[in-house]
Amino acid sequence: MLEELQDSPVCEARVQSMLREIVRQAMAGMIARQESDAPVDTSDASLCRINAEASLIRDAQQARDWSVASAFAGEIARQNGLDPEAVEAPAVARQVLSLMRRLNELGARVEREFDDHLNAGRDLLIDNGLPPSRDAMKPPMRLSDAIEKACEEAPQDVESKIRVVGKLAVAFFEDVPVSSIVLEQSFEFLFTVWMLPKGWGKTHGRNRHGQAGRKLCPLEEIREADAKDAELVEEIMSLDTLSVPDKRRRLVQELTPRLTDGYLFVQRDMLNRIFRAALGKKRVGRDVDDEDRVVPSHSQLKNRLRAWHKSQKTPCKLPTRVSRPKRRMSWSLEHVSRLLRSPIYLGTSSPKQRSRKATVRKRYIIRDAIYWVPLIMITMGVRPEEILQAAVQDVVRRDGILCLLVGDEEDAVLKNEQSRRVLPIPQILLDLGFRQWIVARRKSGETWLFPEIQPDKSHGRRSQIFGDRLRNLLKTLELQDAREDIYAMRRTLSSKLMGLGIDTGTRQRILGHLEGTTIDRHYSDHGLLELKDLLDAVDYGIEVGSDRRFGFPIIVGNRTALQAVLDVDVALTDRREVSAVQLRDAETDEIVFEASISGRKAPSGYPWNGCRQLEEMDVAARIISLSRQYSLTMPASEEAMGFASEYLASRFFLEKHKERYDDRCWVSENRGLLEIDWEGGDTLGYDFRVQTADVEWRYEVKSNLDYAFEFEFSQNEMRVAA
Repeated sequence: MLEELQDSPVCEARVQSMLREIVRQAMAGMIARQESDAPVDTSDASLCRINAEASLIRDAQQARDWSVASAFAGEIARQNGLDPEAVEAPAVARQVLSLMRRLNELGARVEREFDDHLNAGRDLLIDNGLPPSRDAMKPPMRLSDAIEKACEEAPQDVESKIRVVGKLAVAFFEDVPVSSIVLEQSFEFLFTVWMLPKGWGKTHGRNRHGQAGRKLCPLEEIREADAKDAELVEEIMSLDTLSVPDKRRRLVQELTPRLTDGYLFVQRDMLNRIFRAALGKKRVGRDVDDEDRVVPSHSQLKNRLRAWHKSQKTPCKLPTRVSRPKRRMSWSLEHVSRLLRSPIYLGTSSPKQRSRKATVRKRYIIRDAIYWVPLIMITMGVRPEEILQAAVQDVVRRDGILCLLVGDEEDAVLKNEQSRRVLPIPQILLDLGFRQWIVARRKSGETWLFPEIQPDKSHGRRSQIFGDRLRNLLKTLELQDAREDIYAMRRTLSSKLMGLGIDTGTRQRILGHLEGTTIDRHYSDHGLLELKDLLDAVDYGIEVGSDRRFGFPIIVGNRTALQAVLDVDVALTDRREVSAVQLRDAETDEIVFEASISGRKAPSGYPWNGCRQLEEMDVAARIISLSRQYSLTMPASEEAMGFASEYLASRFFLEKHKERYDDRCWVSENRGLLEIDWEGGDTLGYDFRVQTADVEWRYEVKSNLDYAFEFEFSQNEMRVAA
């Protein structure tokens, strides 16, 4: 019998919530009867009804007929998230019937003596967690109404988070009165949230227009992930050939990633807002004692998390649950260099397919959000939404320099009030023609800097749409990195400023973070010249130049010395013509590019036997493109190096000067390797000579075998150049 008493058939907290609601409804009915006009039934009739009900309850208790309890509490149990059948369980039915007897006794006393309900039933109310006041008798606010009220009271950026946790809460609790939820239920709910798969809610299949998709249940997603993980744990634990560290590594890599502890605390805070909307601060405020809380405090949740983490271990301490928190890092110089050398900035061969590298014949540079926003984030530290919602009129001149007003409009979407700030445009953006680009947009009557990025219909934000587009493009370009993602771009500037010794307050001011001092908090737009000097001091090695095909400055390269190195190997024909080319990664020995030239006899043995045939111009264009992304190491002899460099240059001049160039324009001694027998030599001071209608062009090609980036010029070469 003692064991039966210890094993509760249902959640005790929910039972207490149901009993409390029974008391509230009964007491509210008594007050309404007492304060209404003369009732239809007389006091004698009411007393007879109460006595008959009391007799029924007493007989049911003596006969242990627990089914009677559901007649009194079945509907209230359902409203409080309990199965009505659970009310007939002896441990629950006994409490219900005992409570109904006390309510009948109170009702009979009030009916006979016309006593005050709140005063006469004071002990009954307090025993069931209700204060003896009229306000406590009002109908409780339901969860769905509390969610809407909390959304109305919350800032715009918090509202979406409240709706997310509200959706989870309704799925877990159902649409019950908030007052019926107790602390232990909140813990159960938060544990459920903690067990959600990391990508929950994203496999609905409605990503494309016209697709119906499927309705997802968060609880079902948890059950599916639990079943999958349980099967994986059983499989790995049965592998006797694996050591414990190997098993742990496999589990960490293959288990379904769940939500992080940090995310759980955010959801706890959103749940707290919902409950506060319904119950007020008296149940969820900071000063509420732990035993009186409805939502756990941060300290309580931390303690419970320790227990939960212990529960998610096998007997041999291997994990059965993992989370993979996103640990953002500022972009490395290598990553920035690869971005700046991508088709986004060096040019694409197709305006509609931005990932396609430019060819000799086709090269488009499109200066839109994809082009400008990453540069602005890296050089100015703004958030994506801050620059995407900027208007043309937000770029103004102050203190003689061009500036961007971040969050100038009152309805701008901002993370916090400190996000409103004035930032000078760095010199590198001005060198790339940002001012002229702004002027052109003003003349064309544009309102927004980037009108092609419209706010999404769900949240009214532009950054989600832009982020998806840029992420997909970076993935195609093989520039995607889990830690160095889009939102980590602006952290790059903070890291560079820290490296320059810039104080924390100034860095926070630039990035729009919450500042710690009064001076920082009340910063307006003073010191813009000094601020511009700081931004200009950060050097990413961007080289700006020009091209006759474009009416604006372009990025022509990057001085960053941390590029991957490719070793270049060439095969020559009997006439010393290049017949095949191969470029390998110097560290991994992976072949990055290889090709044989159509119409020339290439070696048939290893490593040339797998080369595909390409036209000579296509091979040269591909090598030129790779030279912008990698550091090329030419064949390790000065003769071969000189010839390879001049040969590559000859293919470039053939495209640049078209009808004006032929093999006779190659006038250095290396021409002899191709058996070109006209006059020339290395004493001329140049290697190529092209005569156009207006001018004679003379070119000297320089190369070396090391990383000194130094070239020797003879006096004659200097004279010709002068």
